This record gives sequence, C-alpha cells and structure tokens, in this order.
Amino acid sequence: MRLLGEIFVIGALIYFGWEKPFKESVDQVRSKLTGKPTEVAPIPAAPTPTPAPRIVPGIQGLSTPTPSGAWMWDPNHRSVLDRPAYDQTQPQTRYQDASGRSYWIDAQGVRHYDQ
Repeated sequence: MRLLGEIFVIGALIYFGWEKPFKESVDQVRSKLTGKPTEVAPIPAAPTPTPAPRIVPGIQGLSTPTPSGAWMWDPNHRSVLDRPAYDQTQPQTRYQDASGRSYWIDAQGVRHYDQ
C-alpha cells in the first residue's frame, strides 16, 4: 500500500511539474501570499558568438555523394559476414519429391533436380 502511495505522489509531482517548473509555481504562490510581485531581473542581451566548426578526425566532409547501393547486389562482392552456400565438410543432402525425383536445395532455397 505504501508503494502505491509513493507511486501516486511521484506521478502527481510529474503531472504538476510538466508544463511549468516548480520554481515558477512557488514564486507565484509567494507573490500571492505577500501581496508584492516578484522582481525578475532582466537578462542582458549579449551578442551570441558563432561556434567554431568542429573537426572530427576520421570523418570526411559530406560533399562526397552517397553510393547507389549497387555494390550490395554484385555477385562478386564478398565480405567476412557472408555465409558459405553450404558446409564443404558435410555431404549434400538429397531429397525426393512426391513423384520420386531426386533433388538437392542450394543456399537460396532453389531445388536442383538430378537427371
């Protein structure tokens, strides 16, 4: 029961503090109780300096065009993450369809029938 009460109190605090900070709410209540408005100090307008460009080593400029993606579908392109078509140490598994013909399945799932 205590946990439920704590969750309710935390939820109420989040609900009431979501739109307006608690500092503004406290200042508003304080000004109503004392009858005098709170004084807000004006913030001097300082010229905003322009930030210097950030140089990150290893990242080239964005002026280079993005590749089209055709390299992904190139059959000669191989990477470390490519899996082999089948394990060369295991013998090929042969299957038979309903009509009794023998076939094997390659890595893409295509049936290859024996002649």
